[in-house]
Amino acid sequence: MKKNLAKRVIAFLCGSMMLAGLAGCSGSEKESMPANTASQGSAASQEGESTSGKLIDEPLEIELLFSGGDTIDPDGLIVQQIKEKTNVHLKLNGIPSDYATKRNTMLASNDIPDAVWCELSNIKQYAPMGMFLNLSDYEEDMPNYMSLINADDRKESTRVLYLEGNLYSFARLESYRVPVATAPMIRTDLLEKNNIPMPTTFEELFDALMKLKEAYPDKYMLSSRQGTNYLVGQFAYPLGSGGFPGFLKTNPMYYEPNEDSYLFGPIHENFKVVLDYLNRLYENKLLDPDYATNSEDAFKEKLANGSLLFYYDNNSHASQNYNPALQQVDPDAKINYIPPMENSFGETRAYTYQKDWLERNDVVINAKVKRPHDVVKFFDWFYTEEGSLITNFGAEGETYVVEDGKAKIAPAMYEKFADTPKDALAKTVYKYAGGGLSFDLYRNESFMEECADPLFVEQGERISQGIAEGKIQYMRDDMVLLFTKEEQEELATLQANTLTVFNANIDKFITGDRPVSEFDAFVQELKDQGAEEMETIYNAAYSRMK
Repeated sequence: MKKNLAKRVIAFLCGSMMLAGLAGCSGSEKESMPANTASQGSAASQEGESTSGKLIDEPLEIELLFSGGDTIDPDGLIVQQIKEKTNVHLKLNGIPSDYATKRNTMLASNDIPDAVWCELSNIKQYAPMGMFLNLSDYEEDMPNYMSLINADDRKESTRVLYLEGNLYSFARLESYRVPVATAPMIRTDLLEKNNIPMPTTFEELFDALMKLKEAYPDKYMLSSRQGTNYLVGQFAYPLGSGGFPGFLKTNPMYYEPNEDSYLFGPIHENFKVVLDYLNRLYENKLLDPDYATNSEDAFKEKLANGSLLFYYDNNSHASQNYNPALQQVDPDAKINYIPPMENSFGETRAYTYQKDWLERNDVVINAKVKRPHDVVKFFDWFYTEEGSLITNFGAEGETYVVEDGKAKIAPAMYEKFADTPKDALAKTVYKYAGGGLSFDLYRNESFMEECADPLFVEQGERISQGIAEGKIQYMRDDMVLLFTKEEQEELATLQANTLTVFNANIDKFITGDRPVSEFDAFVQELKDQGAEEMETIYNAAYSRMK
């Protein structure tokens, strides 16, 4: 009985951890960790063996300012492990609430500790002032980090870390994450029950939804959890256009890989297909009439109680939220993943969330820090196999074990936290096991596989396959572009003006109040408000970045 309870608790833990990891709605494919510190060429071995047997000979204290503080023991297991291996005491200065405001105040007054969690926007603002250590001057001290950010499968995304050719931050990278994508999800149990084949094209999807509607006339097929623009953003890219590609994205600009440029999606001909498709869904009573006004809670409830049979959103929600609720009523109910479908242009394309944890919080080093070479060596250590294992899993034999070359949660942990209340479980394990710590710069979430819903893991493998086949692209985020002050000011006006036109018309097109035949007039209205000028500014910034 106790073992079963332990399994249930750990399963809840993993769900909590996955939800925390998905808050930014990012995903990646599998990637091996560095084989070991020596194989990567540690800084110590390059400059001569350490006489202390630790990364750094002379003891060192480094104060890190970060968001959190309520989930991490500043003198706990992980901190002690770090000190034992590196000879560095990591003094954790965690701010549990309103971190951004407090950090920005410290930056504005140039009063920061040794190292600070910063967003790329902070780095772009303050690095030119000389506030942060220019890591490009210390490349010999960080061979592990440099090899990772310059890897062939990563250098395209990590180039955003450079500012005028200089590198100022240690970014949170991934060694492994169960992939998550914006994906079409459908009641596969009802497809099977009604002998409806799994759709492979968007036209087949429409036909499948129509057949489900015929079988269940009192139900709608789909809705949106974040209003109209969120719905548009899910369908636009796979249908051959784009716009609103990111989580709660606020404008229709997106990166189009076919043209290697940023486009204002709705002014291009392919967007007409998006409008037509959504209108057909609405006219045939497949789209929930409340799609534009649903709260997120209402959306979740409709999926969980079986009122909706399809959704286009984060695939993880099915295994974590909707299926468990559905199966309380109907044990055979199952929402599952539809692989990327071919659109009317003969393309198969889909988004997964951007690779790595870029655009969140990178570690920057105070330019006035003492012993900069040692400080850089220390943060480079986080990207070694040893550093990644400790900061993700804790202490070998105590919080994790290695089986068949993979780190797994130690059996003792299942027993240790078997009776821990659910509301305290995540914090407790963050404190002891390492997973989800705020300073795991080289993140490994492979432990989720052993306790996650098998459906979620299976979907992740299929997403990885789609990435490998080129059917699923990593999402480009325009936030990584560096705009001048003048460009920012102009964009603010242009975005407001174009969104006014877009928002006044998009629901009309979907509901049929404005016919799709007026698309060309709609395009001109958007151009009149500066849509083309937005493209020019975005692509100028993109050119500078390249």
